[in-house]
Amino acid sequence: MHRNRYFLITWALISLLSAASCGFTPVYAPGTGTQQALSEIEIAEPKSKQSYLFVREMEDRIGRSTNPSKLLKYEVKIRGEGVESDSDRRRFVGVVTYRLIENETKKLVASGSVDSFAGYSVSDGLLISAREDAVDRLIVVLADQVTRELIAKLAQP
Repeated sequence: MHRNRYFLITWALISLLSAASCGFTPVYAPGTGTQQALSEIEIAEPKSKQSYLFVREMEDRIGRSTNPSKLLKYEVKIRGEGVESDSDRRRFVGVVTYRLIENETKKLVASGSVDSFAGYSVSDGLLISAREDAVDRLIVVLADQVTRELIAKLAQP
């Protein structure tokens, strides 16, 4: 029992020292400017229900800018597909392509594309609800991925 505790304490100390020695800095650490950079992003107006859901999720993550210096343009594409013809499972595949543009100079700051999928069962009596839930879950995952990529790209010096 004491060996396990000793091992865990030793492992934790080595992990902490390794992280500190490699120059690791959390992206939200004071002085990194990540939160400030995210708060300067305005998200382009939605043009469809799916893009509205995407904007809502993005604003939950980065907030709504009051003084934007950058514009996030995006395109949300979601398509449905059957997993197998004899299966009761279906899925939606989603792709978000985005570009972060400096308002003043129109310079491209960051760009990328993320994708994911969400499945649902067609055997339920609640087919419409199951489909809507799958789209909602897919949009959440896509917004998480875009946010992570923006944080990584904006945190770079």
